[in-house]
Amino acid sequence: MDFHHYNHLLILDNVNLGIFRINRELKIDSEYSKACEEIFPDSNLGGADAVEAVFQASRDFGKDQVSLFQTVL
Repeated sequence: MDFHHYNHLLILDNVNLGIFRINRELKIDSEYSKACEEIFPDSNLGGADAVEAVFQASRDFGKDQVSLFQTVL
């Protein structure tokens, strides 16, 4: 593992924010912050659909809002 990748993982393990990357297929990357595990406790985030993961926990958003979010991504 190179120095930059190690630092990246170190930050993800210690930052108290939910951070993840989304690929072109709108899937969540396998590397994400530990805080995401608390924010999304019922999800295996690596490879999960980003839109579903973000909106699964909250039913406060309408279909139009979810569609807008997906379009922005």
